[in-house]
Amino acid sequence: MRKYLQLFNGIFNLTPKESEVLAVFIGIHVGLRKKQLQINAFSTEMKKEAARLLGKADFNTLNIYIKRLADKKAIVKSDDGYSINRLLLPQGEERVVFKLMK
Repeated sequence: MRKYLQLFNGIFNLTPKESEVLAVFIGIHVGLRKKQLQINAFSTEMKKEAARLLGKADFNTLNIYIKRLADKKAIVKSDDGYSINRLLLPQGEERVVFKLMK
C-alpha cells in the first residue's frame, strides 16, 4: 500500500510516516467495506486499531497525522468525520488485504 501511495506523492507531498499512517487507514477502510460495515475508518474504535497496527501506545497521537493528512487533502472532512480522498483508494479495493481486530 505504501508503494501505491508513493505514486501520488507528487500531488500530496506526504512524508514517509504520513504515508505509513495513511496506508493503515486505507487498509482499515477497505477491510470495513469488504465486510460491508458502515463504520468510519477514522472513528475512535478504528483509530485505536490503527494505533495498535502502527505500534503506538496512545491512539490520540494519530490526531496529529490526521490533521496533516487533511491539510494536504489526502483525507477530506465528511459528514461522519473524515474520508479518504477518492484518488487514493485503489481500484478493486477487494485486492487490498488488511487484518482488522477480531
